[in-house]
Amino acid sequence: MDSKQLIGEKYQLSSRTISRYLRINELIPELKERLDNDEFAIRVGDALSFLKYEEQGMVDAVLASGMSISIKQADLLKEQSQEGRLSSYIIKEVLEPGYFGKKVKPIKFSGKFLSQYFTFDQSAYEIECIVAEALEQYFAKKQ
Repeated sequence: MDSKQLIGEKYQLSSRTISRYLRINELIPELKERLDNDEFAIRVGDALSFLKYEEQGMVDAVLASGMSISIKQADLLKEQSQEGRLSSYIIKEVLEPGYFGKKVKPIKFSGKFLSQYFTFDQSAYEIECIVAEALEQYFAKKQ
C-alpha cells in the first residue's frame, strides 16, 4: 500500500483526493489563497496547478477582476498550457461568462475550406480563436 492510500484510509479520503491536495502545492500563493477562500473548487486548483507560474499569474489577474472559473474552464486552460498555446487573450476569452454557452446555432466548415488557411496540426480550439480574432477585426472595421 502506498503512502497516498495510507493517508486516504486514515482521513477517509480517496487517493485521488490526496493527490489533488499534494498537487495544489504547485499553485502560486494568490491562487492558493483563492482556493482557501472557496473562490473555486479543489478540482479547479488541481487543473490550474499544471499551468506555468506566469500563466497562473495571468489567471489570477483575470479572477481579480471579478470573474469566476469552473472545472471545465480550468481543464481547457490546462490543455492549452500543455500544448504551449496559452496566452492572456485565451485566458480572458475562456473565463468570459457564457464561454461554453450556445448562443447561436453552430456551423461546420469543410476540411477543404479550412485547409486553405490552417495546418493539420492546429487544434480546433486554436482555429476557433483565430477565426474569432479575425471576426473581431472585421466587425471593428465595419463600425
